Amino acid sequence: MRTARNVILILLIAMSIAAGAAKILQVPNEAAFFEALGLGLTIMMVFGIFQVAAGLLSAISATRIIGLGLMGLAFLISAAMIWLNGQIVFALLSFLPALLADILLLLHLRDKRTDANIVHSQ
Repeated sequence: MRTARNVILILLIAMSIAAGAAKILQVPNEAAFFEALGLGLTIMMVFGIFQVAAGLLSAISATRIIGLGLMGLAFLISAAMIWLNGQIVFALLSFLPALLADILLLLHLRDKRTDANIVHSQ
């Protein structure tokens, strides 16, 4: 189970950093997408930095819980933007990374609580 969690975590981190990098680098498709929603390049760049930061924070054990929370939020915002752009099927698929990030967050919180209870009971 731990291996599956780690594989999912690595994939989500890679997705978050890649999506953020595409925005920071102002990839034309990303820019066109944001413009179609009436959002400017500044908002796209800020969101890209947010996505990269979330991915990096998730990669570090000490900041993983914060990173996963931010990553889940970023994926959720992305899926909502895709929905607002009228791509309903793609939006529904795009909610999956947000769901996976949130599941990993809950599992990490549970593990942390369990570890704290073990230490406290000793």
